[in-house]
Amino acid sequence: MNWYENQKERWAEIIKIVATEENRSVQMVEKDTIQSIFLLKLSYSELPFVFKGGTSLSKVYDLINRFSEDIDLSMSRKITESEKKSASYIVNHIAKSIGLVLTNERDIMSGYSYNKYVFEYESLFSNIPPEIIVETSFYQTSYPTEFLKVSSIIGKFCERRKIEINETKKLNCTIHVQDLNRTFIDKIFAVCDYTLLGNVNRHSRHLYDIAKIIPNIKFDNRFYELIGNVRKDRMLSKNNPSAQLENNIAEILKKIIDKRIFESDYNNITNKLLYEKMTYDEAIKEGVEIVLKMKVF
Repeated sequence: MNWYENQKERWAEIIKIVATEENRSVQMVEKDTIQSIFLLKLSYSELPFVFKGGTSLSKVYDLINRFSEDIDLSMSRKITESEKKSASYIVNHIAKSIGLVLTNERDIMSGYSYNKYVFEYESLFSNIPPEIIVETSFYQTSYPTEFLKVSSIIGKFCERRKIEINETKKLNCTIHVQDLNRTFIDKIFAVCDYTLLGNVNRHSRHLYDIAKIIPNIKFDNRFYELIGNVRKDRMLSKNNPSAQLENNIAEILKKIIDKRIFESDYNNITNKLLYEKMTYDEAIKEGVEIVLKMKVF
């Protein structure tokens, strides 16, 4: 079985048309399509999977305009060791059912709380198999969550033009998604963690995401209560140093701004992933600088 279900020419035609009309590469539309098919199948799972991260910001909340190839998954509750193994089986089973090939099998530990699955798939437009990455992390539960519709580039194209394409009906589904407030808070802590750990490479995209999310955040009592709860959860992991009580988030954000810590990575990496123009200075001014001025953390 493959993701295009032996309708190779038909899918190639659809993707080419949509890519041209939407000013996207065929490779991007193809990858987005496969992500949507994967998420549709995942939505049938009895385990409480939660879709989160950058790809959810584009495919669910329609807030960012950048390339994001990872599917980030967590759970809405603590799961047992047996359920961790079941989760690994489900991810692999879904991938296999749509023709994805796991390339890092030796790295996968089914009973672990974190796994990074690197899958290759047969592309209709390249002889070199592209990758789709699925990351599962069960260290912390995702809350609050919402049950929302997952969109696709092809799906949006059809909706805007009020047309129906039978082959694309499989791209529509609803799934549990991490609440936008929680994702915003996680990303603030993330840029602070990477700063403290000296690991800024390929992480400047969070600054762009923060700037795009912030207009949609309501800074009310529920939001501030959520910050406290998330910080308590993150304190339990050594990989989240900024959440520790001895660290001041406002001071770290000021350091990020003053020392322009992520500037080089943003200009060299993140800028190339964007489908719109947002400079490093704009991302800072419209994101973490507002957080700092508002004394949110």
